[in-house]
Amino acid sequence: MTPCPYTAHLRDTVLLAREVMLTHRIRHLPIVDAGKPRGMVLDHQLHAGVPPETLLSTVMVAAYAADENTRLTEVLSEMTARRSDVAVVTRQGSVVGVFTAVDAMRLLRALVDRDA
Repeated sequence: MTPCPYTAHLRDTVLLAREVMLTHRIRHLPIVDAGKPRGMVLDHQLHAGVPPETLLSTVMVAAYAADENTRLTEVLSEMTARRSDVAVVTRQGSVVGVFTAVDAMRLLRALVDRDA
């Protein structure tokens, strides 16, 4: 998991999201309102000719959110079922991290290396 992820607000613009994502070299940006996850913007969404002044609330996609105490097997199953490469990790409903397919591959690699 990547702790303390960068986030953007529903009323922020695509321009701001592009800047945050490029500056910090991230591909997933949780969209929040009052600290609660409301959606997700993915890097490829922002390169499809979307005008920079477009509000993120109009381009975000639904985000799977899982409490930080959710079992990893459940998170992986849900991500697989949704065909999603990211889950927003929450604590008491607020965003505290993101868990991506890359994080899952790191875990898999560690298991393979351990058993080798």
